[in-house]
Formats: sequence, C-alpha cells, structure tokens
Amino acid sequence: MTGSSKSAGADEMATESSHAKSRRVAAGSPAAPLAPIPAFKYKLADGRQSHYGCILLEDQVFHCISDGDAFFAALGYTGEFRKSGLLLDEFLWERYQRQGAPKSAQCLQAQIAAYLHRHSAKFQKTFGRAYDETIGKCLSDRIDNGDDHCLQCPRHPQFAY
Repeated sequence: MTGSSKSAGADEMATESSHAKSRRVAAGSPAAPLAPIPAFKYKLADGRQSHYGCILLEDQVFHCISDGDAFFAALGYTGEFRKSGLLLDEFLWERYQRQGAPKSAQCLQAQIAAYLHRHSAKFQKTFGRAYDETIGKCLSDRIDNGDDHCLQCPRHPQFAY
C-alpha cells in the first residue's frame, strides 16, 4: 500500500465523519451521549483455521479476521518488518507494549478500531457514531509527526474538524 492511498483512506474517513456530524447538527437534534469504544483484544489463529484470527470483546468473538495482511498493516506491521524477520508479536511488543515503546496502548486500540471501522459492519452499527467522534482526537501522549503510520491514524489531530 502506498502512502497516497493510505492518506486517501484517512481523508475519506475524516470526510465521512464531517458529513455525519453535519447531518446531526442540521437535524437540530442534540447528540445522545455515546458509549465509549471498548478495548478490544485480538487472537491470531493457528494454521488449521480458515480465517486469520479474531478480534475479541469481553472474551467473545466480535469479528473474524479474513485478511491477515490487512489487519497486520492496520497495526503498522508492513512488508518491510516481515522481510526484516521481525515477527508480528515481536513488532507489537516493540511498538506498543514494552515499557518506553514509541506508541501507547491507546494507539494500538485506535488502530484496531480503525481496522474494525473499515472491515466490520457490526462495529459500524454498534460503535460507528462513537468512532466518528474520535476522528482527530488522539488520547496518546506519543504523537509522532515523523511516523507515517501515526500520521495516517484517523485520531491524529490533523483530521480534527
């Protein structure tokens, strides 16, 4: 995936949420309080399963991952990391989970939510409005404008409306 297509996707998400907000304001109805997007976990599948794993909500399967590469890319694990020999679990530990990691646990959750927003109708139906409200509102203390993946995150402040 090239940088321009990533940017286009993020721009589309920002535009979608702006339109959604405009419709709510135009309708004149006050926005109901939104339930926050919960913390999701992921579980990678073993080779005997037909899908690549699943995303869990409260230990229940919320979404089956049918395209592992799309999920891994959403977390920032690119072909470059794969070619370097860095395994996905090692990458996630180094990028999001170890003490002093360059990205935070909030960043990992934002990336999982962005993946679900693109790939799960159930997520869109259940948390779509709440997701729209997170566009441009990063809660992490580790915003890095030199990191392409961070810059493409829909919660990056550049997408604030």
